[in-house]
Amino acid sequence: MDFTQRIGSAMSDYLSNPSTCDEQTTDISALAGEVVAVLRDNTARRAERSLRDAAQRLGRRARATGPFRPEAALGELAQAGFTPDDVIDRCIPAAARELGALWVSDQLSFAEVTIGTARLQGLLTRLIPDWDVRAECARAPSLALIIPEGDTHTLGLHVVTAQLRRRGAAVRLFLSPDAMLLPGELARLGFDGILVSASRESSLDVAGRMIARLRHSYSAPPPIILGGLALDLYPGAASRAGADLVSNDAAAALGYCRGRMKAAIGAR
Repeated sequence: MDFTQRIGSAMSDYLSNPSTCDEQTTDISALAGEVVAVLRDNTARRAERSLRDAAQRLGRRARATGPFRPEAALGELAQAGFTPDDVIDRCIPAAARELGALWVSDQLSFAEVTIGTARLQGLLTRLIPDWDVRAECARAPSLALIIPEGDTHTLGLHVVTAQLRRRGAAVRLFLSPDAMLLPGELARLGFDGILVSASRESSLDVAGRMIARLRHSYSAPPPIILGGLALDLYPGAASRAGADLVSNDAAAALGYCRGRMKAAIGAR
C-alpha cells in the first residue's frame, strides 16, 4: 500500500468508526509525520536541482566567448528566485567549482577558467559593500584577510569577504603582502582577527611561516584563523600550520573572533 492509500485508509477508518479515535489519531499523526518528512526531502531536492541548474547557467555565461554582461547574469538569477546572499554564498561558489571540474577533466583551458573566474569575481564587487573604517560600529570586529605571496586564487577570498561584511565585520584584504612588513602593519591597524587563506600545499607552508612570524610580533596576538581550498586538499598540513582555528566557515570564523573579543573585555 503506498503513501496516499495508507493516509486515505486511515482517514476512512477514523471517519467511519469514531470509537477508535485515539488509535486512529495516532496512526494519522504518524503518517502525517512521514508526509512532512517526504515533503521536506522533495523540497530540498528541488532546491539542490535549482542551484545546480543556476550554477551551470552562470558558469556557461562566465566562460562564453564575447562580452560578459553582469546585469543580465544577476537578473537571470533573481528571476530564478535567488537573493543576492544566495548568489554570494551558493551560486558563485557552485559555478566556480564547475569551472574547476571542467578544467580538471580537460574540457576547459587554464585561460578559459581564469577568464570565467575573473568574471565571477566581478559579480561579487556588485554585491558587497566596500570596507570603510569610518562606517564601523564600535563593537564590529575588524578583520584582516590575507592571501600569502604566490597564491593567485582569489575568488574564494572575495566570497568570504562578502560573507563577513554581510555579517557586520569590517574586512581589509592583503594580497601577497611583504612578509617582513606585514606584522607591523597589522599591529598598527589593530585588527581583532587575522584570517589567512591558502589554496594549495605550497601556500600552506608560506602561511605556516607567516603565522609563526605574526605570533612572535605580538605580546598578545589576536586570533589567527586559517582557511582556503587547501584545507580540503591537505587537512593534515593545514592542522599543523599553527592557527588558532582551521575552518572554511565564515560564520564560525567571525563567531570565534567575537568570542575572543568578549573574553578580552571580560578579563579587563
